Amino acid sequence: MILRGTSLIPGRAQGRLLAGVHENLLQGILLIGHQELPALLAHRGPLPAGIIVRDAARFAHALIRLFSLGIPTVLVSSEQAEAFVPGQWVALDGDQGLLADEPIPPPAQAMAQQVDLQTADGQPIELMASVGDARGAEAAVRLGARSIGLVRSEYLHPEPPVAPDRFFYINALQDLLEASRPLDVTVRLFDYGPDKHVPWWPEAPIAPLGQQGVRLYAIEPISEVLEAELAALDELCRDRPLSLLVPYLTHPWEFEGIRERLQRWPRLRNMPLGAMVETPAAAFALPEWKAMADFVAIGCNDLMQAFDAADRNRPELSAYLDPYAPAWLRFLARLAREGLELELPMRVCGQLPALPGLFPLLIGMGLRSFSVEPAQIPHLASVARLTSSTEAGDLLVQACRASSSMEVRGLLGLART
Repeated sequence: MILRGTSLIPGRAQGRLLAGVHENLLQGILLIGHQELPALLAHRGPLPAGIIVRDAARFAHALIRLFSLGIPTVLVSSEQAEAFVPGQWVALDGDQGLLADEPIPPPAQAMAQQVDLQTADGQPIELMASVGDARGAEAAVRLGARSIGLVRSEYLHPEPPVAPDRFFYINALQDLLEASRPLDVTVRLFDYGPDKHVPWWPEAPIAPLGQQGVRLYAIEPISEVLEAELAALDELCRDRPLSLLVPYLTHPWEFEGIRERLQRWPRLRNMPLGAMVETPAAAFALPEWKAMADFVAIGCNDLMQAFDAADRNRPELSAYLDPYAPAWLRFLARLAREGLELELPMRVCGQLPALPGLFPLLIGMGLRSFSVEPAQIPHLASVARLTSSTEAGDLLVQACRASSSMEVRGLLGLART
């Protein structure tokens, strides 16, 4: 029996099926529900060889943090999970999203890393890495990232849980910067979101589409934490050129406020500063970003959440967050087209490029720079080399004219799972 789920983290593993997080997970294939992800991320014992997540919220931060473990992972529905029982031998293929009770043949196309990466028709592609710590930076270098496109600095926390200060950030960021050499690095400024657990801030707001990202920069304790981070970055960029990224923007005046705040730091005031496009309002403000930002990063996960008006951390709303919906593809294509017309440097962040069939469509939109999880880079490099940007553009036109996501899946050769 071979069952097709959804690929999350590439790699292959096999072992006995384990149900639930417990003390010894060594070499097993762990089956857990979405609500058990925090327990797994906090687990300090031996880790499993592979992970199966049941009924996951595909774009939740908990799944993104799972990449830090580097364990091959496949997502399945509850119905699919019922095909396996604890103790059963299971083979898992995170590249193809497959589970089986027998060995799985490897894919015919070997994965490749990027060196001067180009599409089949010669269009340059840049695969950057999104990381949250020094271990992620080491993986980015090892797996062929061209740069660190996004440092999730909000995941850097002191122990015991107290608000990070300048000295903490100097040490934590220095470790990450050393691990990332010789790559260029873009640091996203502290980006609190409702599903990002902050152990030193028990009163943190938890409502989606509320107080998060840049909206908190004038509010304590985040204002003080941001000052500590900026002081550390001003110190660290003496020896290392950096870029900064402002999260969760809605209006240009928010960006102007951060640019003005940076003027107090002698080495930060002229540092490249990017705008994250994670709200529809920001997506329709590209002319303003062209005038004031050095580059733009499209944060697909939050942008899709706002576009579909569905909390991306609630599994019961996952059906509304449909990355194959024609309306969503038309929206992204319009955004990419306007950015190209404005000659605005753009990069794509988030899980979208790694979803089956979507990377060629993004290339077809004219997008060329992508910041993804380090583990996804070799596979995406292989996909890029096999993709003709001209043919991908023609396929995009068909996808945007489709009447349903099922029709788009059919165009991409995907079975509905």
